Amino acid sequence: MEKGQLIFNLKNIETYDPEDFYISKSNFNVSTLLKSPQDWFNRSAVIFGQKKSGKTHLLNIWSGYNNANLINCLDVQSWNDIPYNTNVAIDDFHNLKDEEGFFHFYNSLILEKKSILVTVDINSNFEIKLKDLKSRFKSFTSSKIENPEDDLLKAIIMKYFSNAQVQVDKNVIEYLLKRVDRDYQKLYNILEKINILSLQRKSKITTHLIRDITVSYTHLRAHET
Repeated sequence: MEKGQLIFNLKNIETYDPEDFYISKSNFNVSTLLKSPQDWFNRSAVIFGQKKSGKTHLLNIWSGYNNANLINCLDVQSWNDIPYNTNVAIDDFHNLKDEEGFFHFYNSLILEKKSILVTVDINSNFEIKLKDLKSRFKSFTSSKIENPEDDLLKAIIMKYFSNAQVQVDKNVIEYLLKRVDRDYQKLYNILEKINILSLQRKSKITTHLIRDITVSYTHLRAHET
């Protein structure tokens, strides 16, 4: 290692620990909203955001603090099987299929004066067809996770490499930060490509490797538009 060179020796982090969530301008309103479920209309709220924007992390944090039953919408076989006498956190609510079943579940939950928090992918074209449920859902207190700014992008990049158990030089992270889109999903796509190419070449992640990825990725996007 060259004199003066800084290296992030990052530990592997796989949990949804509150201390591991980075609060920034893009998610501040959402994280603030989650602190006061008693103020939500009918104690019901929805988080809107892009894929990979941190919705699931926030849902896990909220469910932990509020003793909530945490479920993924795709895992529900029947809403009759879900307890309605406890707070509920539902991830990927845009995958809701049984609107009638959920409507009756939700009404029971409200009668029990329990809180419900759901997450919705803002790019999923989610639309509720059942008129009564649509009206109820529109009354949910809502907040949106905005596109990330530089400090959050940097935190995401560092956490990604931490989860992959990869050591990355500080100057490499800064180099990458100047070349990525301010978009959660596109950022993760780039990070995955970098990690795969590094494994294929059996080399460390360098600015040269990132340049190979970002140049080809930019070229690819130009042909897609």
